Amino acid sequence: MGSFRFLLAFAVLLSNAGLMIWDYNQGVIAVISFFLISGYVMTILINEHYSTPGRATAFYLDRGARLIPQYILYFIATQLLISTTQVYSPFIGDCDTFKLGLNAAILPLNLFQFDALDLKRCMLFPQGWSLALEICFYLVAPFVVRNDTLARVAAAGSIGFFLVAYLGGVNTDTYGYRLLPGTLFIFLAGASLADKNLLGRLFPWSVWTGAITLFSILQFDYNLLSASYNKEVLLGLIVGIPAVYFLRTIKNSAYDALLGNLSYAIFLNHFFCMWFVQFVLKIEPSRIEYLLLLVALSTTLAGFSYAIVERPALHWRRAFRYSSAGTPAAACAE
Repeated sequence: MGSFRFLLAFAVLLSNAGLMIWDYNQGVIAVISFFLISGYVMTILINEHYSTPGRATAFYLDRGARLIPQYILYFIATQLLISTTQVYSPFIGDCDTFKLGLNAAILPLNLFQFDALDLKRCMLFPQGWSLALEICFYLVAPFVVRNDTLARVAAAGSIGFFLVAYLGGVNTDTYGYRLLPGTLFIFLAGASLADKNLLGRLFPWSVWTGAITLFSILQFDYNLLSASYNKEVLLGLIVGIPAVYFLRTIKNSAYDALLGNLSYAIFLNHFFCMWFVQFVLKIEPSRIEYLLLLVALSTTLAGFSYAIVERPALHWRRAFRYSSAGTPAAACAE
């Protein structure tokens, strides 16, 4: 799925650069596929390496070793860019030490829409809310993907919560797209594609059929259609579930693995690259050169950060996965 993840990362980049397909935000559609992939991959990872009681902590350390090193690198790089150049963005218009600390912690970014934290004008990673949401899923994943009863209760509750948001009972953007209660069933749809014994084989296809039905209803109700991201979330499910289902059967090549490895850094670095191209290189977003340089710079930096930060961290992740499972320590260095 590496090539697919690479394309999804660029869909998010292009969305945040201001490009949309017709009246659809392809970045939202891509994020839903990321959630499905996360549920799929995390279920395989937990079943293979963290299925025994007490292994949740090792799973969290594994995920930390995956997410944090490159995040820290781009956090520092963005801070340096902002402090040494005249970057203007509504996302960084009112930063202080406390808010920067919340950015460094990642998880609070999932709550940026709530005024209590006052984060809307201090987000070094405006796309970071979805990373925080994935972390929320990681926190519950070791329990829900190993317990079918708990997974069924969680999925049912999440679908119910999503439907309330879809119908306008609560804010659709906040509660139907950005928070775990309204999106957990999406992660679990991906999880059930990885484990046929979890929720049953029909669960992801029931979600898919439901998404098609709800998407069809949108076409006849302007209020539902115009609600923030209703149509994109549903379209993300309609596209993403079959994509994950078919791609899971394709063996990864070295090229596919490389593209997959670049996807996380592209997701992380593209706002830094946008600000660098616009405010350091002085190229206006309306020019084609802006987009070309943005894509080239983001990809180049992704390769650089993967080589110097991500690859060394693989040793830690292998250690968390194998050391307590009786695997010789030498195997951890592979």
